[in-house]
Amino acid sequence: MTYVVAPRTGYVYDDEAAAVYVAPLPDGPLLVLSDSAALIWRAAVGRLASGHGQVDASAADQEEPPGDNDAVTRRVAECVGATADEIRADVATFLGEMVRRGLLAEEHPMSERRDGG
Repeated sequence: MTYVVAPRTGYVYDDEAAAVYVAPLPDGPLLVLSDSAALIWRAAVGRLASGHGQVDASAADQEEPPGDNDAVTRRVAECVGATADEIRADVATFLGEMVRRGLLAEEHPMSERRDGG
């Protein structure tokens, strides 16, 4: 299962503030993600350039595939200089909250759908 931006969700990156502004459309409310939350969001939707917590604005148009829990955790760990085990629970909690709020959706690959997964 991978994470994708949910339908009817708008988001904007603010590279100068290292933030992501996310809202269910059309009525909101607007959620401002900063610091680790912004990193996890970017990693989940495939818009994270690696480099110890720095998001490379020049790579903003270079997308990676959406990530599953392990891929997102690995991407964030590389950026912050931590091990995946150190941050796995926090990443899973954040992703779960974004799904609960309807901002991210869980997408099952075709192979899982055919197998009934």
